[in-house]
Amino acid sequence: MSTIGESESEAEVGNSHPVRIKEDSKTLEDLLSYVYPDRQPRVYKALDAFLDVLKAASKYQMAVVVDTLTEQVTSSRLNGNIICQPLMYKDPLRIFATAKHLSIEKLTVIAREATLTVDIHTTPRSTEANTMLAAWLWELEDTRRERWKWLKDRCTPSPYINPLYSACRYAYAYVRRTAREPSNPPFSQATCPLHDSEVTHAKLLKRIKDFPCPKTIREIDFKWELECSLCGEAATTFFKRICEDYEAEFGGF
Repeated sequence: MSTIGESESEAEVGNSHPVRIKEDSKTLEDLLSYVYPDRQPRVYKALDAFLDVLKAASKYQMAVVVDTLTEQVTSSRLNGNIICQPLMYKDPLRIFATAKHLSIEKLTVIAREATLTVDIHTTPRSTEANTMLAAWLWELEDTRRERWKWLKDRCTPSPYINPLYSACRYAYAYVRRTAREPSNPPFSQATCPLHDSEVTHAKLLKRIKDFPCPKTIREIDFKWELECSLCGEAATTFFKRICEDYEAEFGGF
């Protein structure tokens, strides 16, 4: 009952218990910036603050905010005139572990692919990664093996198209013969006049095996690695198609 001169609402407030929440004021402020239309949602440059808000959005079942944050962490951003890679790549293993803990399926799938860009055994372990289940690590290992097998099958020499093994051997013949005899197979058995380096081939394939994904391949400067503009151009063209096929098969972001 309220006392004389005290309104019912005041009595209710006075008798109520405070609701304690774990999140700090900054996390809540950032979280609400995605809800209120008069506020500008925060764009994150560091994972710690991003993950705090993601966890809060998941905790309070704010599905739209979770989707928005997922889009942000997996998208490139513009910093002045420079296009920065997605925040995901700062620590994909941490993102994967967090998404698994929070049961965010879409982010889990994307982060699993992004872990292919790092060595999951030597990456500094975060709190989230340290609490991963063994089954989750096996999932990452299985994905790595499957992706490498897919890529290796396309890097295996064939009679007419040897993507990396034979780029050096056949690029020169390709350039000459396609202009003169287009009906012939694109690569004929000839040797690049500049060089023929199996060691270089093996090193590049090892790099792709260790990090079997389009991001790794696209970061390879084949002209510089193969020390030949013709060979490099042939390899770049071939692997561009490989990357496109990969993303059609497994998705990309």
